Amino acid sequence: MNCDEETQTKYVKSQKTGEWVTIDMTHMDYHSTFSRTLQELKDNRMALNKIINDQDDESIDWEREFYVMTDAVEHYSGKYKELEKQRDVLESQFRQFLEQSKEIVEIMEDSVTN
Repeated sequence: MNCDEETQTKYVKSQKTGEWVTIDMTHMDYHSTFSRTLQELKDNRMALNKIINDQDDESIDWEREFYVMTDAVEHYSGKYKELEKQRDVLESQFRQFLEQSKEIVEIMEDSVTN
């Protein structure tokens, strides 16, 4: 063991709080299997994160997600159909307006020529 390993900061998990606390060489657990270096804690965290992330991926309820997405598609399909109906009504009203405008123009032209 070199000098750097002998004097590096280590951590132990407190039995009272459950938190990791810094210890120095004089602590009775400094050389025990209970103590961890910062790098060992980081490696442990990475391993735990991998397990947790894998579990999160597996825990997705794909059937539920399918039904949620299907409901959303049906909802927006219904909205689209409503918008299409509104468009058809507006087009019909616009055609009527154009016809009425043509009639008004014809009446005005007739009144000017007479």
